[in-house]
Amino acid sequence: MAAGQGQAAPRGSTAFALAFIAASACVLVLAASTLATVLIRTSQRPVVVAAKAKDPATSGLTIDKIATTTTTAPLDTATTIGAAPPGTTVAPPPPAEPTTVTPTPSIDTAPPISVGVVSAAPPRGVNLSGIGVQGLDPIRLGTTVHDAEVATGLHFEQSPACGLWSVATSAGLVTASVDSRGLLRAIQLKSTGFSTFSGARVGMSAGQVLDIYRSKGSIRSAPSPYADIDLLIYRSDAPEDAGHEVVFWSDRGKVSVIVAALGSAGEAEIC
Repeated sequence: MAAGQGQAAPRGSTAFALAFIAASACVLVLAASTLATVLIRTSQRPVVVAAKAKDPATSGLTIDKIATTTTTAPLDTATTIGAAPPGTTVAPPPPAEPTTVTPTPSIDTAPPISVGVVSAAPPRGVNLSGIGVQGLDPIRLGTTVHDAEVATGLHFEQSPACGLWSVATSAGLVTASVDSRGLLRAIQLKSTGFSTFSGARVGMSAGQVLDIYRSKGSIRSAPSPYADIDLLIYRSDAPEDAGHEVVFWSDRGKVSVIVAALGSAGEAEIC
């Protein structure tokens, strides 16, 4: 009797152990089910991708549209927290549309408009070696004072004392007289800075002037209204020079004044 009772004790322990194992299994199953539910819910969260798109209603302005893609990832207990679940598909951004840039017209691209202005030659003054029967190059006898100013770029001033016109140059003073029509009648030079085309100048002797002009035309001596003053009057043989002359005032044998004149204007002192 005592032996039968001793064999019953192991059977009770075995039953208790089996009951404990069964209860533990239920707890594990419940925990696994709960973990699976959490993972499934986590994998089903919507993935929000921001994409740029053009809205035709906003005149070509770029706005943000929200693209939502929901995928279900397979159960994976090794998923890293904070990383995108495996198998998640991210919608690619739409392709960029080509942009055509229209250049703004420049106000400076138009070519300059020509108004047909003719540039005048720069003033050249007077030819210091340009005394001749026609005047002092480029001042010509028979033209106006204005013509002389345009030709030389110089400004003539009228003397209030004798009404003559004069202008200062680098070689000396140029004095001119006009007739009743306002045309230049004579040009007087007293400076050694001027010379004739042939090389005669103030300061030369009367004999030197005669030697220069004897072979160039007609030159003659004539008295003057002033004591100690003799005149040497040269006239060209060229038809276009008819009525013009160059007069040399000789003071005691030395040339003191040269006058280019129309007619006999050079025979009288002009100022």
